[in-house]
Amino acid sequence: MNWYKIFYWVSVADSVKAFFTAFCIIFSILSCISVIGFFISTYYVGDSLIYSSGEPSKDSNAWAIWAKGWKRILTISCIIGLISWFGFIFVPNKRDFVTIIAGGAVGNFITKDSSAKQIPSEVMTLLRDKIREEIRNTHVDDIKDTLESKSKEELIKMVKDKSTDKSH
Repeated sequence: MNWYKIFYWVSVADSVKAFFTAFCIIFSILSCISVIGFFISTYYVGDSLIYSSGEPSKDSNAWAIWAKGWKRILTISCIIGLISWFGFIFVPNKRDFVTIIAGGAVGNFITKDSSAKQIPSEVMTLLRDKIREEIRNTHVDDIKDTLESKSKEELIKMVKDKSTDKSH
């Protein structure tokens, strides 16, 4: 595994996500505008052909050029818009990227470590349920204040005290 590539992508993940978000918005708006322009110009081409007794008039040719231009803009903006939407959907932000990497590292450790394989599945299920319960019961502000104001030893003591309080 090349850690330089991973750290690079973690550092630029939010910028790449913002890039795709901006292009999604721009090309979605451009597609909507070009659909409206195409329908208006197509309507006027047909309208001028009906009233000019079947022969293309000067106005009809002008509207046909506009319709062709709007169609070209619509096609290009839909293609680029579709690519940018896929990028927006499938590129994770920094938080998701770190979660994916950490989850993969934990999964890799559990599958390859011989002592982790000896842990019964019931213990792993209990551990997972306890972690989920702690996540639900913990408030983000409490964690932030605790991490900023306490030392490592105080945090360990607080976690031990909290776990003994819950067991009683």
